[in-house]
Order: sequence, then structure tokens, then C-alpha cells
Amino acid sequence: MKVLLLENDFAVAQMLAATIRAKGWEVFFATDSEYALPVAQKVHPDAIILNCELNGSAMVALQGLRASVHTAKVPVILVSNPAAEETQALLAAGAQQSFAPSANPDQVVSAIEAQLAKPLHVEQAPEEIISSPERMSALEKTGLLDSGPEECFDSLTELAAKLLGAPTALMSLVDKDRQFFKSQFGLGEPWSSECQTPLSHSFCQWVVSEQEELIVDDAREHPVLCNNGAVHDLGVVAYVGVPLAIDAEHTIGSFCTLDSRPHAWTDLDLATLDDLAKIISAFIVVQMVRDTENPAPVDITPSKLVQAASGAILGASNILHRDGGRLGEPERAQLSELVSEWSSELRVFAEV
Repeated sequence: MKVLLLENDFAVAQMLAATIRAKGWEVFFATDSEYALPVAQKVHPDAIILNCELNGSAMVALQGLRASVHTAKVPVILVSNPAAEETQALLAAGAQQSFAPSANPDQVVSAIEAQLAKPLHVEQAPEEIISSPERMSALEKTGLLDSGPEECFDSLTELAAKLLGAPTALMSLVDKDRQFFKSQFGLGEPWSSECQTPLSHSFCQWVVSEQEELIVDDAREHPVLCNNGAVHDLGVVAYVGVPLAIDAEHTIGSFCTLDSRPHAWTDLDLATLDDLAKIISAFIVVQMVRDTENPAPVDITPSKLVQAASGAILGASNILHRDGGRLGEPERAQLSELVSEWSSELRVFAEV
């Protein structure tokens, strides 16, 4: 049993740790909200004790934990004044129970045991992140939802599947209640024709929620994803996805590959997928600027255009240098042409 103490009061932390260790459990510490999620992802705790006065912000720490598919099911026990307004806000945000700092540590340990006896049921990423007005506005401004296939995207999903040795690759845009596949390769029916699934069948929602890559070698063994409809209805077993974004604040979807068998994704796979996502993001940004039929106002600055073009050049160049041996002549020519085209675009953008 592993317990993570998010506690900056040394005396309280040592008192709780002593009681927890007396049970034969392991104890880990973090004293700032900035480190809550990274430490939790590293040690994989069975339970978390959170001080509502944690350095940084207890709410920030809790929201980060609930936004990650790897920690969304871990019970969180508060050390806080149970009657405080902040405590009620933390309970509403996903904490399970609260105790005053003066509480007997044995009570806190008993609460952990009780929570573990009734595991949390988590199916979807936090709605407040997925459906936030700001993120939904950013997604709408792309003009891509419910649009038809485009060769510039389809060629990259096909290339992703080839380079990662996966049967399926997707460019997934995560809406408030569904994921729409702007581009797909190798997806079975009826999902291929429908170009979408509900969020109950989405791994990509967790890439959006955490704004980080998601690597799953075998979803059947994952505490949250094992219950996802993509496993039962689409036969998804392995998944690796990286964020798709048009700015630093809003992740609109995921670029991913899937496998129907366990798949040990490598650092090389992740780097390749990330480089392809850079190219896709650049296409999205430029299309937004040039789409005269899109009614949504678009605020793409010259610096964003330059950044997008630079990212596309870097992504294509990285793949040519790193994955060249796995590329056929058509793919090498395609990526070389992209470098040339985006270099020309970059010169134009730099002059704007």
C-alpha cells in the first residue's frame, strides 16, 4: 500500500507518516501543488492525503490529480477544517472526505481503508475541462468539426500508423460530448463511416484533460480505461496520443495510434507522433487564417503563424533524420516537400 502526503506542515506530516508506516504502508511526500501530480504519477499511490493549505494551492493540486487518467480514481482525504468554505469546494471538486488537523491519525488511516473498500467509479475526464467555454470556442474557430476528409491530414495519419507499426491512427477533435475524427486510418465500421464516437468510447479526452501525452500499453489492465467503451466495442487495447493545439492554452484534440493487441510504445514512437502532430497543428493554424467561409472570428497573430510553420519544419526534419530508414521513397519525398513548402511559408509569415 502506498500513501502520498501532500502536506507542508512538518509536524502533521510526521505524525501521519508514523501511523501509516505502522500499518506497513509506504509513505511519499510532496510539499507544493506543483509537484503533486508528477510525484503521484511516479509512485502510483493507492491513496492521497491533501492539506487544504498546501503550498501553491490545494485546489490546483486536486484538479490536476482528477484531470489525469492515471490518478483520477485515487481517493483523496483532506486535512482541513471540515466546516471551512474551501473544504466544501474541495469536496465538490473530487475529494472524498475531510478531517481536522487535530484528528487522531488512526481515524485518517481508517478513512483510507474505508475508501479503498469502495473504489471510485470514473468513466470520463472532468466535464469542466472538456466543456469549458474557452476550449470549446477555440475548437469551434478551427472550422474542422464535421468537415470532410483532407489529404494533408489523411497522409499524416497513414504515415503515423506505418512508422509506429500500428493498425489504426486518428486525428481526433474532442467536442463536449463526442470525439470527431477529422482524419482516420484503419478504423473499423461503423465508426469509420460515422467519423465519431461518444466520449464514453474516448481515450483522447484524457489527452485533452491533462494536456499531456497518454501512453497505454494494455488498456485492459488500466484502472480507468479498462471500463472505456473503446476497449469493449472498438477492441482498442493499446493507445498512444499527443495533444493537438492551436495555442498554448487550449488542447482541441489528440493525434494518436491504436492497436488491438498489447503494444509497448517506445520513446521513438512518442517523438515521431509528436513531430507529426506539429505538422498537423501548422496545417490547422494556416487553414484558419485562410478560411474565408469560417464565421467564427480568428485571432492568429503573425508570431503564431511563424511558430506554426517553424514547428512543421522541425517536425518533418526530425522524422526525416530519425525515421528515414523506415520511410519509403514516397514518404521521404512527401516530408521533404513539406519542409520546402513550410520554409517558403515561413518567409512569407516573417514578412507580415
